[in-house]
Order: sequence, then structure tokens, then C-alpha cells
Amino acid sequence: MQKLRPDTSVIQMSRANFRKQFIAAGGTKSDADEAYRNVGKQETYSNDLYFVQINRECDHGFGKEQLPDGMFELTIRRKDREHGMDWRHVQLIKNQIVGDENEMVELFPAESRLRDSANQYWYYGFNNPKVRFPFGMFGRFVEDKGVGIGNSKQRKFDT
Repeated sequence: MQKLRPDTSVIQMSRANFRKQFIAAGGTKSDADEAYRNVGKQETYSNDLYFVQINRECDHGFGKEQLPDGMFELTIRRKDREHGMDWRHVQLIKNQIVGDENEMVELFPAESRLRDSANQYWYYGFNNPKVRFPFGMFGRFVEDKGVGIGNSKQRKFDT
């Protein structure tokens, strides 16, 4: 996988066309307008395999006092528009765009908040690398020699 680079080749559609397509996919006019406004906050990157967008000012319900540095929303889709991604590629993308010590989770939303129109994956995390989710792994264990615990298999990391 090549290193991600800023991508300015993305041509955004007009607000009217965006709204029309959003509503045709089952969204509301107000949700379409909010999504269109958020597009202006996004940074865009790409490489040989992926197209990545990040909004570092993602709306969240924590409040400015509790989370003064805010959250990010990062989306990834394959350039060939197919489904499925390599977990290690996602980790490398997160490290490059957000930071090695920032945490990120993939959200599987309630059906009423579902967005599924482009084989696109949605991730959320904290802008402050010192903020951790109060769940998940504690400590580090990485296997890349091909021999895992029990019968598990693992491959070497791409550089």
C-alpha cells in the first residue's frame, strides 16, 4: 500500500444534486443539507488503493467541557468501489492521517441512522491522542512472524 497523499481532484456535486441523491437513497432534506455542510469540513486523501476523508470537527454529544479537543469522523472506501478492507491497512491509514496514539472505532449504527450507499466504512475517534475509550484492549501484543497462539496465523506487517 502506498502512502496517502492529499487529494484535490475530488469534484463535489452541487448542493441540489447532492440533496436529490441523498433523498433518493432514503435520507431527509435536512439530513442532506447537514451532510453537505460537513463535506466542506473534510480533508481528502488517496493512494493506490483507498480514498479517505476526515472531518476533524465531527459533531458529538460529549460537550466542549468534557471533550475540549473534539472528535474526528474518518471514512474510507476502496478506489475500485468493492467491499472489504485489510485491517492492517485501516490501522496504517489511521496512524498516518490521525496519529499513532489516537484511538478510533468503527460504528455500526442503529438502522434509523444507517448510511450504506458506497461500500464506505465510517470511523470515529478523539482528536486528543491522550484520550482513550473506556473499553477495549489494554497492553500491546502483536504477532507478525506467522506463528500465533494456538492455530492462529498472522503475516508480517507491510512497511
